[in-house]
Amino acid sequence: MTVVDTHPPVLTLPAGVSATATTPSGAVVSYAAAASDPVDGPRPIICLPASGSTFPIGTTTVQCHATDSNGHTTNGTFAVTVTTANAARQNDW
Repeated sequence: MTVVDTHPPVLTLPAGVSATATTPSGAVVSYAAAASDPVDGPRPIICLPASGSTFPIGTTTVQCHATDSNGHTTNGTFAVTVTTANAARQNDW
């Protein structure tokens, strides 16, 4: 029996991530993202900006994708929102 792969990988992404700015540049934000394929199993996933990056104040869309060994690709996104603790703190920077 030959298994024919007709499905792309499935992405597991956060619904959204929130963080509080620690500097005027924003906040270092880490998140977990994964990809799995029914035939290939766990697959490498690429997300930009990468987990552990400094995200600016505001909302940034993280774009992720994974490809299986047959060339099927899945794309997904989620938002990272960085806020300030309060407006007065921004003036201290």
